[in-house]
Amino acid sequence: GTRAQLSDGMNIFNWVPQNAEVNNTFFDWRIGTEYDLHKDNLLYATLSTGHKAAGFNDTQAFADRPLFNSKYGPKSVYSLELGSKNLLLDRKLRLNASAFYFAYSGMQFQTIVTVGEDDDPTDNNVPPTSAVRQNAKKRTDVFGLDADATYTLPAGLQANLHALLMDARFADGTIVNDNRLNFGAADASVDLGGNWLPRASAFTLNYTLSQLLYTEAGSFDWMIQGQTRGTHYMTVFNGDGTRLV
Repeated sequence: GTRAQLSDGMNIFNWVPQNAEVNNTFFDWRIGTEYDLHKDNLLYATLSTGHKAAGFNDTQAFADRPLFNSKYGPKSVYSLELGSKNLLLDRKLRLNASAFYFAYSGMQFQTIVTVGEDDDPTDNNVPPTSAVRQNAKKRTDVFGLDADATYTLPAGLQANLHALLMDARFADGTIVNDNRLNFGAADASVDLGGNWLPRASAFTLNYTLSQLLYTEAGSFDWMIQGQTRGTHYMTVFNGDGTRLV
């Protein structure tokens, strides 16, 4: 690595080239069908694919080693959704519901390689905090139920309730390297099996009350929103940073 310096020789930051390259080409598709039970009721089904490109992590610079760079692969998903859309009670109530299944391959996630301040910026052997992306080698299955209800009240008021139930956990035997535990060691393997995906909750409820007002000066609206959700985690380790395989 090459370091930039001020005129008085004081070091201010690392300057490390990022020379890695990743190329991906994907073909995705979506098919769907629907069946109208009535003018206000329908059933539908969709099947689709999706991809997220591969990438590379920041180059690590060490004084006594060549520049080191790690890459991570693409993420792909098959998505299946079965649902119904309905207008009820003289069209005052809109009720939509669906069940879905996502099958992810190469699930991408981010972890931390080192934690803490760079105590000695002049020493390339002590790198500062950095984030690293990895891929889960096992397929990750996500199941869920989604329901949305909107009811039209007098005076332009509307009440909405949205509920989401989800099971979004890593498969058993999803082994990844967690360098937080043993930076630079040959084996810091952790089993993510049973851990929840980051920011995924078993349940989420969103509720809204809104009103649309028409006046000679124009239209005005206001909205009050709230949310209740279950326990969720910000990292794939679910708050546990001690489990080696």
